[in-house]
Amino acid sequence: YMNGKLPLGHAFTLCKAEFAARFQRLLGKKVLFPFGFHCTGMPIAACAEKLEKEIKQFGNPPQFPVEEDKPEEKKDEGKKGKGKKKGKAAKKKSKKKFQWQILEEMNVPKDVLAKFKDP
Repeated sequence: YMNGKLPLGHAFTLCKAEFAARFQRLLGKKVLFPFGFHCTGMPIAACAEKLEKEIKQFGNPPQFPVEEDKPEEKKDEGKKGKGKKKGKAAKKKSKKKFQWQILEEMNVPKDVLAKFKDP
């Protein structure tokens, strides 16, 4: 992601990656090159590891435990911010707990979900 002026070095890096992806497409390979993924790949690798653990723990397809809805606890009304979440947790689009469920929510076909454990 860009959070300021784009240095020339970033453009050079992106050009190399895009060239490699397009060249592989010319060779007839299916290439996934979604612009905007994290450049280091660490979040992608972390999600793949989480998915692999879920499959080992709950099976393929997984049978997740059913959680009961817990009543929300009242926050102290005198606190600043009135109990609103801040940071990464508040910005997440999905409220799903498991990586498998998040991928399902993104309409990834069920027959290929397990393949995402190998980034």
